[in-house]
Amino acid sequence: MRSFRVDRILEMEILEYGFKIPDSFNIHDYLAMEFQAQPQLHMRLRFLPQAALIALDNRSLWESLDERPDGSVIVSIVVPDVMWGASMALSFGPVVEILEPDEIRQAVREWAQGVLDRYSDKG
Repeated sequence: MRSFRVDRILEMEILEYGFKIPDSFNIHDYLAMEFQAQPQLHMRLRFLPQAALIALDNRSLWESLDERPDGSVIVSIVVPDVMWGASMALSFGPVVEILEPDEIRQAVREWAQGVLDRYSDKG
């Protein structure tokens, strides 16, 4: 079996012949097995108090959500890889802190430095 991400298909051509799905194929069993085989990282984020509503309004995204006494919110989520986690964290801007894992924290540091370098006045 092979699966393809639709967003990565650049061209398609309809052929004269087709594909017959095997009678023994069960999409639910296949997808359950497919997702278990994918790598996963557990990421924890802390939303600053002024951004707590962002986390609270998106409860369906999080595996867990913990409202803290200082008004901040700590959430956890499973992401497929470092790049996906870093992209997600950066989408919230400076109102979120990555608590773990360190690999995602490091990626965000490197990306932020790259952005700073790109937009710095170099004379």
